[in-house]
Amino acid sequence: MAIRRGRIAGLAAVIVLALAGVAGLVEVAASGQQSGAARPAAGADNPTQGPRPPAQGAYFGARVKGTAYTDSADIAAVDHLQQDIGRRLAIVHVYHLWQDPFPSRSDLAFLRQGSTLLLSWSGTDTREIAAGRYDSMIRQRARAIKAVGKQIFLEWRWEMDRPGLQAQIHSPANYIAAWDHIRSIFAQEHVTNVGWVWCPTAHGFAITAPQASHDWRVWRAKYLRGSAAGTMAPGRSSHGTR
Repeated sequence: MAIRRGRIAGLAAVIVLALAGVAGLVEVAASGQQSGAARPAAGADNPTQGPRPPAQGAYFGARVKGTAYTDSADIAAVDHLQQDIGRRLAIVHVYHLWQDPFPSRSDLAFLRQGSTLLLSWSGTDTREIAAGRYDSMIRQRARAIKAVGKQIFLEWRWEMDRPGLQAQIHSPANYIAAWDHIRSIFAQEHVTNVGWVWCPTAHGFAITAPQASHDWRVWRAKYLRGSAAGTMAPGRSSHGTR
């Protein structure tokens, strides 16, 4: 489904997957023009538990790329897209480097408008994580996410099976050990508002089943000049934070 709008720049194509009980995610590039408030969409938010599948229909969300890497540009781009489509995004997809401050001004703006964050949190050496080198920083991040008081999808080190990440990931066992170590620290901090998202590449998902405990799974595909689409579906958890 090709989309051509004068105020949306750089978008090759978008496929929206709206299935009962799953979340549809689309990735787009938008201009940084500011516009009026989008029409609110109904939704529930319970910070004592992570995100759940909707009672009916699907969550509709997007990764919206601003014209610059600033909070203001990100906020303007999301606002502009929402005005264009005539509705609020149920999920706003954001990216943070491993030691980025959280939440950012744009993160808080998206939460205030009633959207749920899909937080893609970058990683570092999995062996060092599992060995405890970053425990203090991970604990700070856990407390910051808990303090937000809103449900958040947390996608740690997405596409971990990309060849270019092998020096950082090392092996599937090392990745799972780091994943479980991070989750154990969140559990110690009693972080209950997170839904853990497992997201390998589309190829990786086809050849290996997830082994670490998780709440949601994401399928992503790259196509048409780098634009992307995917779906999220409930997974499984063994840490007691669902």
